[in-house]
Amino acid sequence: MIPAAQRVRDALAFEPVVVGGITFVPAAAVEALRWGVGPKPALIAVACSRLHPDFVFVPAFEPWAEEAVDRVMACGTAPLWVVSGPFGTVAHRDGWNDALRATVADPASIGERMGDVMPALVEQVRRGVRLGATAVVIAEDLAGTDGPLLAPDFVLDQVVPRIGRLAEAAAEHAVPTVFHSDGDVRWVLPSLRRQGFAAVHPGGLSDLAFDTFVHAAHAIGLAVIGGLSRETLHAGGPAVMRAATRVSMRAASGGLLIADDGGLTTSEELGALVSALQAARMPSRHGGLR
Repeated sequence: MIPAAQRVRDALAFEPVVVGGITFVPAAAVEALRWGVGPKPALIAVACSRLHPDFVFVPAFEPWAEEAVDRVMACGTAPLWVVSGPFGTVAHRDGWNDALRATVADPASIGERMGDVMPALVEQVRRGVRLGATAVVIAEDLAGTDGPLLAPDFVLDQVVPRIGRLAEAAAEHAVPTVFHSDGDVRWVLPSLRRQGFAAVHPGGLSDLAFDTFVHAAHAIGLAVIGGLSRETLHAGGPAVMRAATRVSMRAASGGLLIADDGGLTTSEELGALVSALQAARMPSRHGGLR
């Protein structure tokens, strides 16, 4: 059996291998399934041992991140190290309203503030590399369900070059990078590709919007993580099995790593994700797993 980390790297490189994982899952959802209790690293380890995902997101900014990476790797799962982007880091520190106003009223000042946090973010990327992360995820919400949160010109001028520096820090050690944002960010995909990103994880898209997104990403050589929306997982039952079949077939063609969209909130949705991943990875659906 090929190790999970290698399968994930193969999938990011568009190899026709079916892999599945979990992204941003709240601890309360794991606890409600009665899989275990305790600190977050222990809950992540329990989820890995029960679900056997190929990969799991580990947030670098949490104090328990290093322990979580050790536990994830010990159960044979590939850790994907999540680093907040520069705008989100500044907005979390200074307040979202202040940061959003500054992008219009004084973009140079918010640019300076993003520049100030970059050394710490680069170090977070390098820390994940040292810990053995299979890939680095740069999480920067540029949009929401109602459209862009930030003006495209501001993103392209001020945000993209900086997250590109984070991707470069990972690439220095041959570690691929993934970009996460909620909403439809197709407009930024070509710039992400030029900055060296290997894949993108969109959050909060409907199934139809996700299909359109995947087509656009694949057209420029970006793999995609996702395919199991919160909407589908919340519906449960036959909708989950239909989604599992659809994403399994697409993953077997290359360029898709199966996962939730990052919007899970309840134990019922997490349980549906478990069922979907188990069904999607059944050899009979795609002629055998690598």
